[in-house]
Amino acid sequence: MKYLLLTAFSIFIVSSCSPPKEPIDVTGLIDTWQLIEIYSDPGDGSGDFVQVDSDKTLEFLSNGFVVATGSFCSLSTSSDGIEEASYDDNTMQITAQCSNQDFIITYRLDDEADEIELSYPCIEGCAAKYARI
Repeated sequence: MKYLLLTAFSIFIVSSCSPPKEPIDVTGLIDTWQLIEIYSDPGDGSGDFVQVDSDKTLEFLSNGFVVATGSFCSLSTSSDGIEEASYDDNTMQITAQCSNQDFIITYRLDDEADEIELSYPCIEGCAAKYARI
């Protein structure tokens, strides 16, 4: 009886363990990206991406941080300073500190176009596209 209980308990423990998570391959993300387009929608679905001339860049580092030559807290083309935020490739989110609160920006990597799109938490749609440089 002890053998049967021990076997059942062992099977339960082994089956309840989840397989190890595959590490996310962020090698495509780790690089420097330059702002190329801004998207803004007035609320009626007519918005579109518009090309911009900007020196603003993002540099994704392998240690989970991203450095911007401008603000994370607004959809600005200005490259007037250096800011750092963290990113999580599992949730595909950048977390910046804006007015002493977490500001969450989601991102999507487009390998084919070699672009990354950041979606900001706006009432109406707003986003920014960056191209690898």
